[in-house]
This record gives sequence, structure tokens and C-alpha cells, in this order.
Amino acid sequence: MQVCGVQLSSATSRWRESWPPFGGSYECAGHSCCISGSQRPLCRVQCCQVPRSTGNVAHLQKEDKYSCVDRSTSYLHVQTLRNFPIEKLYGEVVLVRLDSVLLLDPLGLSSCSLKRTLSTIKYLYKAGGKVLLVTSWDPVLQSVNPVLKSTESFADYMSSLLQVKVIPVNGVPCLTSCKKEERVQNDIILFENLLNFRGENANCNDFSQKLASGAAIFVNDSFSLSHKIRASTVGITRFCYASLAGFHFEEELMQLLKINDTTRRPYIAIVITGPYFIFSS
Repeated sequence: MQVCGVQLSSATSRWRESWPPFGGSYECAGHSCCISGSQRPLCRVQCCQVPRSTGNVAHLQKEDKYSCVDRSTSYLHVQTLRNFPIEKLYGEVVLVRLDSVLLLDPLGLSSCSLKRTLSTIKYLYKAGGKVLLVTSWDPVLQSVNPVLKSTESFADYMSSLLQVKVIPVNGVPCLTSCKKEERVQNDIILFENLLNFRGENANCNDFSQKLASGAAIFVNDSFSLSHKIRASTVGITRFCYASLAGFHFEEELMQLLKINDTTRRPYIAIVITGPYFIFSS
């Protein structure tokens, strides 16, 4: 039976639901699901963990030094790169959505958030995936950051951060825009600013399909855009067989769960309604 896009079945089966704000999917035990009212499903779930090979356990333990959340008692309602079998990444084309503001953090490599994002890219690269990077920046951010002057200058900046060659590609951001030699080389590819294409903000289906062209796996590591419905965060998930949360995205979700579970009072919230680089300058 279908209820609001959710497949309900027996207690021994599993169901998958698309989560539009993230653009991914999650799996959970069918018997943990409860429905309240007729408008939308309300679920209290304990998500299953996809088995992973032992080869990447040490790497993930190393990445945890950038996290202050105990994952042994935490549960996510999204599929994460951490729990995705590493052997399934080899030889696959993986498109990664990044947050350009985070990449340009004034703290540089002292920023834990930046380190986690770079770890997502390096992890995919070392696992044998063909990594395609997409991101966006507006004129305000470009005016205060010379590295955003062009795709080429930003690719050079990313190469210095990753210590891996990053090739800039202008034009429609899809694998077919790359030259044949660029597709076969084991280099990371960075596409042109997504905001140069109207289909991005419009979540255009045709643009989403072009963006996902040739990519089998989508990794979202742009948590700051998770509330926006864009082609590179939502539309693209229709055309990739797996949609995953990167290490940075996962950590931010964990922090929200940690806040949600707090019993300390009073609650204090600091709300900033603009790019944080403006307020930090």
C-alpha cells in the first residue's frame, strides 16, 4: 500500500522513502513505522545499517576525530557514505554536491567542517570512483574570493587542498561535456558554477537529467542547501541509483539529533540570516 510516497509492507520487509529536502533515501524496518492522521506519515524508526567491508573501518575511525558525536547510539534516516559498501564505489562515476562557502572557510584546514568535506572527496577517490564535483557561488561570494574568478582558478584551489589534480570543465555540467581523455584519466573533475544555468534553481527535470548523465552515485555534502529544492540536491536523485550523505552532511545531521535529544534548559538559539563569511569579517 502507498501512503504519501511511502511503501508500507509486512513486518519482515523493508521500505524506502525519498527524502526531498536531502535528495537521498533511507531504509528502515517496516514494523517500526506508524501512521498518524491522513495527511502525512509520522515515523519512529531505527534505520538499518548497510554492511561495509572491514577495509574502510580504520579510515572512518580516523575521520571520527573531527566529530564530537557518539555514533554508537545515533540513528539516521538517510543513507550515508559511511555505511555504503566501499567495494561498490570502485569504477563508478560519483557526483558530489559541495558547499563553496564551506570550501572557502577563512580558517582553512583548521576548520573541521572543511576537513570532513575534503575527506568525503578523498575517500571516494581512493576507493576508485570517478569523482565529479559540482557547486555554486553567487556574485557576492565571488567578489570577496579571487579564487572564484573562474572555474580554472577554483580548480587550482581545490587541487591545492586535495593534493590531487582537479580538472576544470566549462559548459553544461555533465560527463559528456568532458573530453575523452579527461573521462578516462583518474583525475577529479570540477564543473562550472551551477548558478550559471537557470535549470539549477528551477529544479528543472531536463537539467537534472543532464547533470546526472553518466553518474551512478550521488553524494550530497552541502548541508547548508538541504532546505532548498534544486536540481543538484533534489532533481538529480531521480537519475542515480544511490543517493548518499557525505561525511560533513552526516555530522551536521548528528548534531541536530544531539540537540533534539537534549534535556537541558533554558534553550538558546543563535539565528543568522545570511552567509556566515559576511558576519565573520
